[in-house]
Parts: sequence; C-alpha cells; structure tokens
Amino acid sequence: MTPTIAVILPAHPGRVANGMLDEALRSVWAQTRLPDAVHIALDTQGDGAPATRQRALDSARTDWVAFLDSDD
Repeated sequence: MTPTIAVILPAHPGRVANGMLDEALRSVWAQTRLPDAVHIALDTQGDGAPATRQRALDSARTDWVAFLDSDD
C-alpha cells in the first residue's frame, strides 16, 4: 500500500497578495508524486509561523507530511 502524503503550507496574507503562495502551490503540483492533500493555514491573527504551521498540521490525516513555507 502506498503511504499517503499531505503538504503543510503556512502562509501570511502578504504572501497571498504578492503571489508567493501561488508560486509555492505551483511547485507542489509540479512534483512527480502528487500529494493526497494540501493544508494551507493563513496567519490572519499574527500568531507567527510555528502556530500557523501547527494549525495546518492538526488537520492532516495522512501517513506522511511535508512542510513547505509559502516563501520557499
């Protein structure tokens, strides 16, 4: 059985506005092995990357996760 994979993508609203989130998502869809799920969490409250990343991770239900920051 092939393990399932989710991409965890925390983002700041500025990364949505400047197109970096779109660029990160394009890189996800360009992979040889596509993920089974993509979890995007926006930091709208100014909680910071760790809390935003954790919020996205909490929603994942796959065997494996891959982290991708929206500015990478």
